[in-house]
Amino acid sequence: MVRLNHYLYQYPHSKNFYFKLRIPQRIKQKYSLVNQFFISSLKTSDKNNAQRLALIVKGYFDKEFRSMFLRQTFTEMLEMHRATLAESEEVKTWDFRAYLKARFSEYLAWGKDMIASEMNLINNYPEVKHISSKEIDLFNQYLQSSMENNDISRGFELTAHKQYLLSYLDDYQAFTRSEEFRKANDEPEDKNLTLSHATSAEKAFSRSDRGVDYYQAHPSLLVEDEPNAIAVKRFIARHIALDFDFKCALVQELKKFEDSFKSFSDEAYDRNGLSFIQMKTFEHMFDTLNETLKTLKDFTEKQSIKEQESNALPIKPIAEKFMEEKGISTEADTVRQYKIAFTFLYTIIGEDFDLTQFNRQKALEIKDAVMAKQSNSEKGRRSETISVATINKYLKNFGAFLSWCYKHDYISEQGQFENMTIRETAKNTSRRRSYTRTEIETIVSYEPRDKREAKNIRDDIFWFPKIALYTGMRLNEISLLTIDDFQVQDGIDFINLNDKNLKTSSSNRVIPIHSKLIDMGLLAFVQAKRSKKEKILFSQIRVGKAESSKDGWAEPISKWFNRTLIRNIGIDKDKEASENTMIDFHSFRTTFISALKVKGVGGYLVKQIVGHLGADDITFDTYGGQASTKMSALKDLVEQIDY
Repeated sequence: MVRLNHYLYQYPHSKNFYFKLRIPQRIKQKYSLVNQFFISSLKTSDKNNAQRLALIVKGYFDKEFRSMFLRQTFTEMLEMHRATLAESEEVKTWDFRAYLKARFSEYLAWGKDMIASEMNLINNYPEVKHISSKEIDLFNQYLQSSMENNDISRGFELTAHKQYLLSYLDDYQAFTRSEEFRKANDEPEDKNLTLSHATSAEKAFSRSDRGVDYYQAHPSLLVEDEPNAIAVKRFIARHIALDFDFKCALVQELKKFEDSFKSFSDEAYDRNGLSFIQMKTFEHMFDTLNETLKTLKDFTEKQSIKEQESNALPIKPIAEKFMEEKGISTEADTVRQYKIAFTFLYTIIGEDFDLTQFNRQKALEIKDAVMAKQSNSEKGRRSETISVATINKYLKNFGAFLSWCYKHDYISEQGQFENMTIRETAKNTSRRRSYTRTEIETIVSYEPRDKREAKNIRDDIFWFPKIALYTGMRLNEISLLTIDDFQVQDGIDFINLNDKNLKTSSSNRVIPIHSKLIDMGLLAFVQAKRSKKEKILFSQIRVGKAESSKDGWAEPISKWFNRTLIRNIGIDKDKEASENTMIDFHSFRTTFISALKVKGVGGYLVKQIVGHLGADDITFDTYGGQASTKMSALKDLVEQIDY
C-alpha cells in the first residue's frame, strides 16, 4: 500500500484523494468537539496534485486555528462565521463541522487558483522552457564579441538585476585604479579564462571591503588616473553571464515544478485570478531571458552569415579558371559559347554567388530563367524565347561546369543539372531553312536604302553575304580573314583557314574561291588591301575596338543583317517562327550545303569544304588521314553551286 502523508487519505477502491485534517487538541477541548478528524475529497486522483492542494489547504487551516485559539468568546467566533450559516436559521449552537466544510471548499478553490496561476505564468513563457548548454556557451561567445567590439551596453539591457550590478560597478572601477588590482591583474592564467570563471583581480575584489568611498578617503592607494577599461568590460560581461546562468537555473527549477503535477481540468471552481506574489517577481526575468534568446538567435544568424561569407567561393573566378582550362583542350567557339552562357548566368545569380551554395533548387531556378530567356535581339525576334536546342546547350554547359567543379573539389555534390534537358521534337524545335532563289538574287543585289544604314561598314556588308553564299563559311570565320589567307595552288585561288582558331579542329580547311566571287571582284578587293599593306580583310567592323565582343568581331554584321536586311527584303521572322522555321545569316551555310546535296555531291567532300569532318568519319579521317583531296577536286565541287 502506498504510504501517504498524514494530511492525505485514500479510501479503499477509491481513485480520489482526500484531505485529512487533525483538529488540534486545544481547539477540540475548547469547543467540546467529539471527533478529532475532518476528511473531505480533494477531487483529484493525481497524487502530486493532491499533495500540493492539501499543503495549501492545511496552511490556511493552520492560520485559522491559531486565530481561533486566540479568540476569547464563543460570540466572537459566531459573529465571524455567520456568513457560513443560512440567514433564516436560528443560531443556538455552532455546527463546527459545517464551518469546516465551508472553509475547506473555500480553501480548496483558492488552492486550485494558486496552482493554476503558477501554471499560467509558466505557460505564458513557453520559449524559456528548454535552455541548452549550447545556448549558454553561445551567450558567452556573444558577450566576448560584444567586449571586442566595445558594445557591452546591449548585454547590460538583457540583465534582470541591473541595480545589483550597478551597486558594485563604481566600487570595481575604483578598485581597478589601485595597486592591489595591478598585482592581481598580472596573473598569466587569467588571459584565457571564460566568463564562467572569476579572474584573480575579480576574486581579490570580492574579498576586499574597499569601495569607491574608501578610495576617495585614501587617494594615495590609487596608482592609475582612469579605470582599467578592459577589466571593467569583463566585470560587466561576467555579471551579465551570471545573471543569464541564474535565469537558466530558474527555468530548470520551474520546469521541474511544472512536471511535478498536471493542470486541473475540473471547472467546478471559478478562478479569482490569485497568484503567488513571489512568482510575479519572475516575470521581468522571463522577459529579459526571452530577449536574450532572441538576441542569441540574431547573433547566431550573423555568425553563420560571416562564416558562410568567409568560406564562400565566388562563381566568376572559378568559371574563368574552368574556361581557361577548356581553352587548352577545346576549340575557341566552344569557349565562346561557355562565355555567352556564363554572362547570362551572372544576370540570374550574380558574379559573386557562392558556388558552395549551388544545389538542385538553384539549378531548377536557372532552368526556368533560361527557358524564359528571349532570343537575341540581333536575330530580329520580338517576344520569342530561345529554341529548345539553345536551352539544352545552356543547361549542358552549366552541368559540365559543375561536374568540373566537383572533380576539382570546389563543391561536394554533383548532378545538379542532371536530366534537365528538354527532349527535342518536331513540335518544339525550329529548323533553319535555306534561302529561295528569289531571296538569294535580292540579297546579292541588295543596296542600303537609307544613308544611315550600316554607313561605317559598307564595304564589309557588301562581301559577307556573298562569301557565305559561295563558300559556306560561318559568320565569324569570315570576320577572321586576313590578306594572307588568300592563296594560289596549281593555278587555283583558295582561302586557307588552317591557321585559324575556329569552332572545331575540322573547321581548319581550305576552300577554293568560286568563279562568281572572282567575277564580283573579291580578289581585286583583296589585292587593293594588300597594296595598302593592310593585314585584316574586313577592318571596318573592328574600328574603335581593341578586342572582339562575346559574339565575335562580326557582331555588327549580324545585327545589320538580322535586324535590317532580312526585314527590307520582305522576310517576316515572326511568321517564320510561327511555322517553326528560322532564317538568319547562318542560313547561308544551310543554303550552300543543301545546294550541294541536291547536286548529289559526295558527303565526304561536302564535309571537307564546310568543316564538318569528325571522329565518326573513320574511313576517311582515320585510315586515309595521310592523304589529301586535290585542290582541283574541291574546285569542281564548289563550282557546282549555281543559284
